[in-house]
Amino acid sequence: MKSTACASSSDPLSYAALAEENALLREQLQRTFAPNWPPTVAVLEIREDHVRSHLPADTVLVTPDARAEAIRERTLRAHTRIIW
Repeated sequence: MKSTACASSSDPLSYAALAEENALLREQLQRTFAPNWPPTVAVLEIREDHVRSHLPADTVLVTPDARAEAIRERTLRAHTRIIW
């Protein structure tokens, strides 16, 4: 699609051309995405104690202590990195 440049902010013809181009672009986008809009979302509510049964078997369990250590290490590395 070609682009229209506006030579002067007071030129009504360039505003009309831009408005027409925007309308055409909007129409094209609606034709392209309208069949899939709005996106559908599937939600499954599960209790907290059943989360592990819904995850893959090889999902790693991170303990609160391991998470705290990882955050502490990441924070330390962020604070000590050299910023040029």
